[in-house]
Amino acid sequence: MYPRPWRDRYGEELIDLLAAAPLTGFVVLDVVRGALDAHLNLSELVGARSGMLVRIRSAAAAIFAAWVMFCFAAAVVARTTNEPGFDEAAYAHPLIGALRWVAIAGFAGSLLVVACAAAPLAVAAARQACRRRDPVALALFAAPPAGLAIFAGYTALLFQLPDQPVHSVGNVVMSGSWLVLGVTLAEVAGVGAATALMRRTEFPPALLRLAGWAAAAAAVAMSIALSAGTGYGLAIWIETPSLFFSSNGVFATPLPLTWAALLLVAVVASATAALAALRGMGALRSARRTVSR
Repeated sequence: MYPRPWRDRYGEELIDLLAAAPLTGFVVLDVVRGALDAHLNLSELVGARSGMLVRIRSAAAAIFAAWVMFCFAAAVVARTTNEPGFDEAAYAHPLIGALRWVAIAGFAGSLLVVACAAAPLAVAAARQACRRRDPVALALFAAPPAGLAIFAGYTALLFQLPDQPVHSVGNVVMSGSWLVLGVTLAEVAGVGAATALMRRTEFPPALLRLAGWAAAAAAVAMSIALSAGTGYGLAIWIETPSLFFSSNGVFATPLPLTWAALLLVAVVASATAALAALRGMGALRSARRTVSR
């Protein structure tokens, strides 16, 4: 709850105070208020420049979390449109085809930006973890591969089970558990581990500035993909209503219902990324002004 610089300086004192007093609602509210104040006045604690770098790091972590949510929505959309009818519609209607490719390009752009920004951060974190011999950091590095292995194993297990009717309870349970497991592992083993690792690593300012710019670029790419994807769905609705109102949704449900839910997820993810990008860019501008003084 409290920022790490505050915990490093005052954490033990806070623990002693909480241990000496009964835990009441007023105490909890005071702790929450103190955490909010610590975040708002972080620059006074660690110095203006360090506080700006902390905000850049937080913005990059928030955008990464939002990007993972966005990837989940995009993957499900791709699965629901994996039918010949959608390809035929793209060929028959140039607008549908163009919007489809713009959405794909936006998603690919966000993937490229995130990969280019994550690689040097991961290398720096790995070097620091090995140099410090930090077992927690090394365990965090192992979390994403372990989560991927668990998800792959569960997927392979489901393929070994006999096929179930689309609307049967068995199919809903298997497909639903697969989706829940995938999202949970992505957020916990992926986002959670990466965020915790970023907090444990002291990155060079230049690397954090690169991450800040990359995070902003990823937010822009996500917005482009969201806009094009929304236009693609509307174009499908107008040009091929029979395809739009098909049962290609999750669990063979109506497609508009699935797309509406995924659109909500994508909008929340894009808005989160945009707000975090604005915060990160503000920190970058403040850092430049501090350096120029």
